[in-house]
Amino acid sequence: MLNSGARTKWSTIFDGIWRLVFEVALPFVLSYVPSAALGPLLVYKEAKRINCKQIRSLSEISRSETFIYFTTMITIVCQDLLFGLMVGIMLTVVKLVYRFTHRALDLETNGRVSHLQLLGAATFLCLPSLARALDEVPQAAELHIHIENLTDIEHACHDLIRDWPKEYEYTGGKLVLDWDRLRNRFKADPAVEAMAVLSSRSYRGKPVRKDENASRSLSS
Repeated sequence: MLNSGARTKWSTIFDGIWRLVFEVALPFVLSYVPSAALGPLLVYKEAKRINCKQIRSLSEISRSETFIYFTTMITIVCQDLLFGLMVGIMLTVVKLVYRFTHRALDLETNGRVSHLQLLGAATFLCLPSLARALDEVPQAAELHIHIENLTDIEHACHDLIRDWPKEYEYTGGKLVLDWDRLRNRFKADPAVEAMAVLSSRSYRGKPVRKDENASRSLSS
């Protein structure tokens, strides 16, 4: 559209409006256009959107994103648009699941002192990895859990870290953790905040019972 003289973002909006009008209100007009002529036009238009510089920079930043990009593009060309988009979305979801389950923690053991780094978001997806890492801590050792790089922690991981020292201390072990910071990370969860707000609203809106009214009248 820039090659056609467009200067503002309104060109993209009007382009979508015209497409919607022709596809919904005037579909019979598109039937007069030969598919042999419409196909190459669409391929040429979409091919001009490919930015080789961005693809090169993407390959330098993340090889997985580059793989998803080319896989989606090849699937769209060989199959169809909807199937290609579904393949791209599925690959992205698989990548996110792998990242959350394999890169949320890092355990280092040096003698009788272990350091567990919690990185990113500790969601329920990394719960098995967290439990496995805690089981690998030697008995009667001192475990330091670092949460400086922890952005968020869900209820399942929070309960696991809270309950784990109860059994570990029987073996003579010790857990070193900034519980106040962990509690703040847990309270920063939007789901926890929403539950707190709903509980406070339900308490405020609870009807006053008769015995409460009687006590208030006696006190007055």
